[in-house]
Amino acid sequence: MAAETRIYRETTGGEKEIHTYTIVPMGAGYAVRLVRQGGDNRIEEEMETDASFSTLKWTFRDATQKTDLSARRSENVIELTGTHEGDSIRKTFKIDSNSWRQLFSIDFEPLARGPEKSARFWSIGTAGPGKMKIAAFTFKIVGEETIEWRGKPLRAVRVRIALAGLLSIFWHGDYWFDTADGRYLRYRGKGKGGAPSTKELRDK
Repeated sequence: MAAETRIYRETTGGEKEIHTYTIVPMGAGYAVRLVRQGGDNRIEEEMETDASFSTLKWTFRDATQKTDLSARRSENVIELTGTHEGDSIRKTFKIDSNSWRQLFSIDFEPLARGPEKSARFWSIGTAGPGKMKIAAFTFKIVGEETIEWRGKPLRAVRVRIALAGLLSIFWHGDYWFDTADGRYLRYRGKGKGGAPSTKELRDK
């Protein structure tokens, strides 16, 4: 995979954000930078990942919320430090051997193309009731279907991501990936306050 930039538009209720991903191969994995711009609000994330886009190191900056975080995984422990909403924070999360994923987007591409139909992973919340907490999530391939893409039919793999176990009643989202090249195309689920949210690749 060569270095590339991808742009997605997210719409939640009446709010719009542009998500710009810069993906650069680095060693055995990738360096990923994500900038989320909506009005005057700008959130920046940087990640080091392995070859499957599983997170190894993560930084998160939201100047509006006075938040600047850094986290790193060492075996089955994630250390989180920094400033959250103006207050110092230091947390240690003990997890199992399942992957850690913070992007909730392109990092599902290897799973969508892989042989397994389901998987579990961990993620640290940055908003809502789960912020600054770690939670287990499930990945499940629903199947292939034809979607309308740029006015034409396109075969895509549909994937459902949800909180693990009984917590799945509180949140889940559906993601679509091109069957031809595995590229992440579209998301539909819940956004802030439970409002319907969509995200779509601007140019393919």
